[in-house]
Amino acid sequence: MTVVCHLLLMLAPALLVEEQRPGRAVCRLEIDSSEISLSGELRVTVSIEGPAPIEADVPRMPTLSHDWSVRTLPPKTSLLPGGRERWEQTFVFVPYQVGPVSLKLEPIRYRTGHEVLEWPLTWKPLEIRVVSVVRDLDRDAPRSVTDIETLPDLPMGAPWRYFGPCAAVAVAAALVFGWRWRTKAIPRQTTCLGWQISCALFWNAGWNYAPRGKLPRNFWRRFGRPAA
Repeated sequence: MTVVCHLLLMLAPALLVEEQRPGRAVCRLEIDSSEISLSGELRVTVSIEGPAPIEADVPRMPTLSHDWSVRTLPPKTSLLPGGRERWEQTFVFVPYQVGPVSLKLEPIRYRTGHEVLEWPLTWKPLEIRVVSVVRDLDRDAPRSVTDIETLPDLPMGAPWRYFGPCAAVAVAAALVFGWRWRTKAIPRQTTCLGWQISCALFWNAGWNYAPRGKLPRNFWRRFGRPAA
């Protein structure tokens, strides 16, 4: 479909916007359309016909407007009868906003037939209408009620995910309380309490394989759990 659209644009006749006849040359400015969509392109062609050869000096930026982006195509030269020549170059513009958008082209300087004198070529600003692809919606038109979006189910946490952190806490607590018990800095009852806290971390994290049978009966009651 895109290829067909491009072929239709290439076959469509160009619109002659302006024609100038300075000296022995004939200069024309043509566009493919005066109205384009915001996602479309505007093709502007500048042509000069005169005695061969034709030397044209095109500015690096065809326009200084910030409302357009431009892509310059390579120039083309064709021979005409009577020792004349046709030079043309096409510029592809893409709009940045909708509505009436002005396009001012920068001047082009050219020479024909080995002339020493350079001719300036200036054009009037183009008025292009840019339309949006999305049509204005009728606020009074009835619209269907959308359903409530359902959130995806949260994945169930596996107990093995908590094994690493809980094991690290348990080992650290056992080392600390074991070292302090050897140095007799704290009584042995505190060491047993540290072991109970470590086991409680296994229980609260979802690890169902804590050694409940080896703990005192009153341990699980402290944490609101039934005794083994």
